[in-house]
Amino acid sequence: MRPEKIMRGRDALTGSQRAMCMLTASFMAMAQTGLAAVLHAPTANPASAIDPAPDVAAPPAERGVSTACSPADLAEPFGTLDASDVLEFLTRFGAGDESVDYATPEMQFDFSDVVEYLKLFSQGFIDFESMDLTTTVVVGTGATAQGVIMTGSAAVSSGSGDAIGSATMMFAGGSSASATFSGPTMSIATGAIIFEPGDISSPDIFLVDGSPVSAAVVMATFEADFAGGGSPGSWADTSRAMLAMAAFGAAPDFAHNVRVAACLDGVRPFPSRAPGFWCKAAAIGCGAAITAVLTTGCLVFTAGCAIGDVATFGTITIPCVVLIGLCAGGVFAGGAAAYEICLAYWGQ
Repeated sequence: MRPEKIMRGRDALTGSQRAMCMLTASFMAMAQTGLAAVLHAPTANPASAIDPAPDVAAPPAERGVSTACSPADLAEPFGTLDASDVLEFLTRFGAGDESVDYATPEMQFDFSDVVEYLKLFSQGFIDFESMDLTTTVVVGTGATAQGVIMTGSAAVSSGSGDAIGSATMMFAGGSSASATFSGPTMSIATGAIIFEPGDISSPDIFLVDGSPVSAAVVMATFEADFAGGGSPGSWADTSRAMLAMAAFGAAPDFAHNVRVAACLDGVRPFPSRAPGFWCKAAAIGCGAAITAVLTTGCLVFTAGCAIGDVATFGTITIPCVVLIGLCAGGVFAGGAAAYEICLAYWGQ
């Protein structure tokens, strides 16, 4: 935002201009507390050595590329947090660039976005980490909510995002599923099938026993089974797989690695885009979680989700106005629509 004439006086400032003034004042104050020294002594990614002419067909680690990432790393030199990142933030903030609209309300640039950026800056770099998948998750709300008891672990490469490991999920009524992480893929075995998310290049296709299946059909089946209220043992095999995916999305260590992949997809310039299965797995889990909440509770949920606010499912944050749109007339638009929305908001 570059006004032709700078208006003097606090009352004449727009919200974003006032926030920029407050940001300047904040940096002056931080000079007294020592945080400003960070800007003069940049925070380096400890594994940020980047080959100036990498083989883009090779995995990130073989290209000399670190997968460590920070959403605050907005400007060159990438792999270091310094004053150039802050200046880039200020430029985008002043222009009303939605890429730095970090806080609610949506598309309202004010000091809350500044505070959130400073928080991201101070947190430094995040990278893929091995996962402890032993946790208990509740999917959905109210009478139809389903508990999932998960046990397992997986080693995750910090250079590629590949995972090796397994987990077991127990559902109400005694049914179960088991997940296997194998490099850049994951699969879930339940009942008589093996479910795989499939490649992100085909977002509308999942794999069942290696054969393509419509994502819309799988999500619609899950919606019907979840709304029915029976135990997962009576559901279609693919519906138990969707319940497992929703549970993974809520597992803290899984969610951490999804955030790293989202950061790589949205920030870093090299083509390591969302390595492995993380993007599509997160969108499936998000779509299943939204379906579990809205298929029987549209009116209750939307009554408490105000326009301008957001809601997070797994690691994907979606504006309430979009979720309210899924419940037009108090009727849920369906699991397939929820999944498509999760894909659209991946990494935002």
